Amino acid sequence: AATGLDITRLRPTNLLQNLFEFSQSIAQQGVIAGPFRSTKWTWVDARDVGPLAAVVLRGGTHSGQFRTAGNGVNLNGGTHTMAAGSSIDGPFLFLNGGAVLDVSGGPTINSSLVWNGPSTITGGALTIAPAGLLSIGGTGPRTLTGVAVNNQGTLRYNMAGNNLVVNGGSTFSNPGTVHVQAGTLQVNGFPGSTGIIIIDAGATFSTN
Repeated sequence: AATGLDITRLRPTNLLQNLFEFSQSIAQQGVIAGPFRSTKWTWVDARDVGPLAAVVLRGGTHSGQFRTAGNGVNLNGGTHTMAAGSSIDGPFLFLNGGAVLDVSGGPTINSSLVWNGPSTITGGALTIAPAGLLSIGGTGPRTLTGVAVNNQGTLRYNMAGNNLVVNGGSTFSNPGTVHVQAGTLQVNGFPGSTGIIIIDAGATFSTN
């Protein structure tokens, strides 16, 4: 029966892991045999199918663990809402391409959120766990609006010439480490820091 749901099928020609079934004959003959004669094959690592699917979705609500794999997940465009109790786990989660990350559910970064292109984080609380990293770099404007950032891990800032816009009552607390490598990091409502602040030569950090 029709569900009314949009479906995107990701069907690689071959999964790389299937080669292990023929590893003995490949080692003996030095040939990967198949039905396609001279046609080029595309071998896809099964671990990359999920991250690709996350990119194709281009938005939606994420609950529980948002676990990346392989080379990470790129949120390029769309609005992505982190539901209550959600977390970011796995190698990397990239945010760019005009995407909006809605943190109204109060997610926790347990791994790495790489804010590497024009995009917005809005609406709620964002916690960087002790082993987590929020890396702000790349080029183009970044906007943080109405977000309470609790940095228990590491916040790394490297945006020479592309300063972060902080508005909408956003605040920072820092029991962790803030490392300003380049550019100017200006934050509002900095309620005191019990952590470490590192400012490299030529970089600027200011509060108001």
